[in-house]
Order: sequence, then C-alpha cells, then structure tokens
Amino acid sequence: MVGDFARVLQALGKIGLHCGRGTFELAAIEAEDASGNRLTIWQEGEGLQLLTPPINEVGWWLNRDGEPAAVMLEFLTPARLLSQGRPLFKLDFRRLFPFILRRVTSMLYAHCGLEVVDDPGRLLAAADRVHEVQNVLYWQDWRTLEGGGMTQDLGGIIGSVRLEGETLQSVFGILRVGSLMNVGKGAAFGAGCFRLREAQPC
Repeated sequence: MVGDFARVLQALGKIGLHCGRGTFELAAIEAEDASGNRLTIWQEGEGLQLLTPPINEVGWWLNRDGEPAAVMLEFLTPARLLSQGRPLFKLDFRRLFPFILRRVTSMLYAHCGLEVVDDPGRLLAAADRVHEVQNVLYWQDWRTLEGGGMTQDLGGIIGSVRLEGETLQSVFGILRVGSLMNVGKGAAFGAGCFRLREAQPC
C-alpha cells in the first residue's frame, strides 16, 4: 500500500497542511534493506503502481548486530508523557524507557499478534543501568488551546540524551523499533518522534 499512501501525501501536498498553508511536493521514496543500505524506490515523475520496497522483519529491527557503543536519542517533535494524569516536565532515560517499551510491545501485539518481550522486568533493569552521559532534554510549549474564555499551553519534551554502557545493547532493539512509532500522547499524529544516531567518542 506504499503507492496508495504516496498518493494521499501528494493530494495533501497540493491543499496544504492547514488552511491552504504548508503545501509541499513528494520528491522521492526511500527504503532501507537488511544490510542497512538506503534505496530510492520512487522519484517524482515516475508511476506509483509497482513499488517494491525491501521487507525487514521485526526480528531484524530487534536483533541487528553491530549496535553502537554510544548513541544520541534525539526528539524531533515534542513528547508529551503523562504520569498519573500529569505531564512530565523533566525526563531522564530511566523514566523514558518504560513509555517506549509499552508503546513497542502494545503496538506489535495489537497489529501483528507478536509478543516480543518475555520478561519486561529484565529490560527495565537493564535500562536503569544505562549510563546517561549527557541530558539536554527540556520542556517546550508548542501550542495554545483557547476556548471558554480560557487558554491552556500544550507542550512536550524536546532535545537529546547521550546513552552509553554495556546494558545499552540489551535495550537497543526496543529503542530502534520505538523510533518507528513515536511515543507519548499524540504519537499517532507525529508527536514524540525520536531518532537514534551513533554518538562520537567523548
């Protein structure tokens, strides 16, 4: 259904993201194969009928070899994480990981019927021992709701955190899959989008 999704994006690009603003054009579609190579499977001007992206199974994302010794986890859009109904204004990896783990396991079970984690306690304990070398995560207001004569600021966590340590390898597969799904309130609409990149040695 990649072609159908691309057509939806093309139509949205013509009308814009909001009130005629934010128009865009779909220039290309890329995919990544099991060797980590990025492939262009479509470019503007070509037909969308027979797109054949490489298929990587969940196990490939969870158990790939060669995980980096240190990574930067960077939020590209604000993550609104709630604890007991209240947003978390400060965040470290120890508090972040359970949200990612819950998102990954629930999505894989709901949509694929997969139970990929036998012992969540083991992964939570491993996450507790990951070294958080640098934390530049901070709260950012990004929208104001108005109504009933009142206003309310909405925001989320943005920024980056550097992670190192032996137990990072144990949780890295979950982080990798989580980076495909976003995390927190509004994740389905693009909130809580994060990426992982290998960090350079200090």
